[in-house]
Amino acid sequence: MRLPPGLSGDQLTPALVDSTLSFVRENGEVVAVTLDGKRLWHRATQVEFLGSPAFSERRDTLHLATAAGRLVALDGGDGRARWRGKPRTDPGGAPAQTLLMRHALSMVYGYARVEVASTDVGRKG
Repeated sequence: MRLPPGLSGDQLTPALVDSTLSFVRENGEVVAVTLDGKRLWHRATQVEFLGSPAFSERRDTLHLATAAGRLVALDGGDGRARWRGKPRTDPGGAPAQTLLMRHALSMVYGYARVEVASTDVGRKG
């Protein structure tokens, strides 16, 4: 598959979610494309340095997190922001890793230490 125009591999963190590829740029932009390269949507989250997304089929929501533990939830269909949480610690460190288990979203984040936080994906933040 060729990347859609405007996307280059050195700017992106890709993730395969169901049959959609989601690309996350360091500047907080998220682009969703089909497996044949057709762009579905593009959104600027206003939150930089997001890690790879986790997808909740039940809520049709893409969840992303920062190294500071800030969560962002995007609509899976069109990418609009559903909600944004607040940072849980000072910025810094590697991008957060997110994992969805049942209805709990867990993330590993932090700089000087690693922390794990979970939230019910049906609630904000």
